[in-house]
Amino acid sequence: MKALGGKLVTSQVELPSDIDGILDAVKTILKMGNVQSVKMSLGEPITYQRIYSEEDGHPFDTSKSMVGLSIADVVRQRVVEESPYNESNALGCQHLIRAFMYMAVKEFVVTHLIVSPGTKLWNWLGLDPLLTARATSFLGAKLEMDKTLSPDKILLCGARTRTATVDEIEYSLVVHMELAE
Repeated sequence: MKALGGKLVTSQVELPSDIDGILDAVKTILKMGNVQSVKMSLGEPITYQRIYSEEDGHPFDTSKSMVGLSIADVVRQRVVEESPYNESNALGCQHLIRAFMYMAVKEFVVTHLIVSPGTKLWNWLGLDPLLTARATSFLGAKLEMDKTLSPDKILLCGARTRTATVDEIEYSLVVHMELAE
């Protein structure tokens, strides 16, 4: 079907199993631009229609989206700074709270917390790693794993809104954890 200024195309994406996944999928679709409709039904794929012109490239791609990139790849393309509290003698909890507040002062909401699979975060905070083994979020931030990150570092990733997706991350803060030997 030919639409004003382009062609109307229809596509589907798999319906994620959780609410956060569904919201992320819908945001990704809407970011493609020129979306005319999005339809969802329980147990069915998300179906959407959008208008595209030949100059846009492939009808289901968007140059603004970073879908498919790992969170580490997305963060590397954004501003990343060292926490100003890395050199302080603050205890783990104090250091982390200060880092969260620093992000707030910079007007970012911490949306994602990146840790390594063998992270020292739980010991640093004095938490039992067995209690946190199945955690998917911490202090309101979604927990993400990155195998390339050192176990003694965490990344606080920030965006302008609490419900931001990975590709909406604008700023990250590297926090070094030092455990008392």
